Amino acid sequence: MKITCIMVQSVNGRIAHNDEPGAQSWISPEAQRHLATMIETSPLIVMGRKTYNDAAGTMKHRSGKLRIVLTSSPEKYARYTIPGKLEFRKDTPRGIVQEFNGNYGTLLLVTGMKSSVRLELVSSTRLNTRGTLLLHYRVLRFAQLCKTAPGEE
Repeated sequence: MKITCIMVQSVNGRIAHNDEPGAQSWISPEAQRHLATMIETSPLIVMGRKTYNDAAGTMKHRSGKLRIVLTSSPEKYARYTIPGKLEFRKDTPRGIVQEFNGNYGTLLLVTGMKSSVRLELVSSTRLNTRGTLLLHYRVLRFAQLCKTAPGEE
């Protein structure tokens, strides 16, 4: 299973937190389009509760595409569950990988969490004249990310 982790981060390491006013305003249209393409083409997407709450209004639920929201309180979201399309779980990214390994070709992990995952830069692409970069990394150590608790802190 190919695992792709995607986050929006400023050059100084700032991560857009969805509970901050205007948190999404500094994300370039080009980066937003790239994220939308990644989401559209991924059959399995795992995200936290805050990311889900921010994206719920624009999220499209299609056959063959499963969205899993990690939260410490899945019962609060029971009425929003769509079997086979949208699930809410008290789990970890590691648990999801172990459960679905082999069932989906790609897993997209959309995250805003800070992590000490070790990365190696593979390539960079300039998305616009304002300096937005798309950075492609290879994960050298994924275990730290997989041990992170889901959803709320």
